[in-house]
Amino acid sequence: MCIRDRDTLFDTCIDKVDPNEFVLHLVGGLRDDIDVKMLCQLMLVKVTNLSQAAAAGQLEELCAALFKTLKTNVGKESSTPTEVKRNHDCHVSALRAVLALRAIDETAKPITDLVADMEGNERIAPKWQAALAEADGRAASVNVTFA
Repeated sequence: MCIRDRDTLFDTCIDKVDPNEFVLHLVGGLRDDIDVKMLCQLMLVKVTNLSQAAAAGQLEELCAALFKTLKTNVGKESSTPTEVKRNHDCHVSALRAVLALRAIDETAKPITDLVADMEGNERIAPKWQAALAEADGRAASVNVTFA
């Protein structure tokens, strides 16, 4: 499914899709191959904007799948540069999905546990801080006023 098709699904057919059922399928996709994971991470960001309740209902499973992805590391010495880049891109996408879930309820136990686990992991913590800074930068650019 290309991104244009995904956006078409969300923009024109969302009333025909059960968001709870859709999120259940996203959970499975987040545990799949890297290409499927990245697509599901993008869809998760979109679905959290459209149906927070559906995402909130599967918060524990979503957080667990995203953390498992973030813990996955390809060895630079045993992987091609393309594999290393794809893994990095997958991590960035997963962190954006975490930020979208966190926007639903940052005090929910699955979210607080996930954030604590990420901050406690020396390899993931800097990536998490970079994702937070990127999100803050986007928010600041939206709040710019013109005189």
